[in-house]
Amino acid sequence: MPDCETIDFIVPAYNEAEGIGKTCERLLAVFDKLGLHGSIIFIDDGSDDDTWQILKTQAEKDLRIKLLRFSRNFGHQVAIVAGLTRSKADYNLILDSDLQDPPELVDRMMSLAKQGYDVVYGVRESRQGETAMKKMTAKLFYRLLNIFSPYSIPLDAGDFRLVSAKARSLFLQADETARLNREIWSWVGLKQIGFAYHRPSRVFGKSKYNWKRMLKLAFDGFAASGAAPVLAVAVAAGGLFLLSGLFLIFSAPVYSMVTFSSALVLAAIAIAGFYIARLYTQSRRRPDYLISEIIGTNNGNNQV
Repeated sequence: MPDCETIDFIVPAYNEAEGIGKTCERLLAVFDKLGLHGSIIFIDDGSDDDTWQILKTQAEKDLRIKLLRFSRNFGHQVAIVAGLTRSKADYNLILDSDLQDPPELVDRMMSLAKQGYDVVYGVRESRQGETAMKKMTAKLFYRLLNIFSPYSIPLDAGDFRLVSAKARSLFLQADETARLNREIWSWVGLKQIGFAYHRPSRVFGKSKYNWKRMLKLAFDGFAASGAAPVLAVAVAAGGLFLLSGLFLIFSAPVYSMVTFSSALVLAAIAIAGFYIARLYTQSRRRPDYLISEIIGTNNGNNQV
């Protein structure tokens, strides 16, 4: 990387005390080996273990480590936004703190960026250490999301990506309370490319994405796709209405159709309620996150 160009790593962390020290060492080793210029911005998403204390110790040892601490757990997606907001670098590498996204791949990603791509995202060719159920639901989620979304969202791609300053600036213009970042990156446009990589098992700890968090992420993703889910329910309702008519014409039992129709009505009401709830949340205009402590700031206005 030319001396004039800089890169900041954006690394959300939540209850990763078991191995966050190793993460710091490995990321700094990548900086040293590749001669990178910039910072590693950790965002502590309201951890209730020793993650913050360990990060503070690491930051005292190396000034390239910058820290943001949320006042409570606000979520992985907004933690990424917080880190990007405080970066002024030419590029950003977004990766998880559990080292499932190999930071050494940044060299390969930078080579693609030099070909004119503003977003270089990783496509998971394999996902080690995950259950068959999680792999299946992830594949289903991505494919359903693409059906509903007005933008083409890369299949099997997560948050691991390298973005230019231009892409970051456009991304941060999306003012959404409930968000799915990978959908917003597709909305941004620009020139993007994916590359396949093998995602290894977690080096330490366990995933913080339980079923509750995964369902919320899924709902946010589908809602972010606009009115498509409502349209899908409307089309299904029309189809069931016609099917019910055929059952009546041929004197077939309609009890099952009544049940399906009732379920469809309830689903439509639930979807409408979900959108109304999102509008209410957005109308309150509360900040997406609150920062209680910053380490590595160069001025007094909460800028890293």
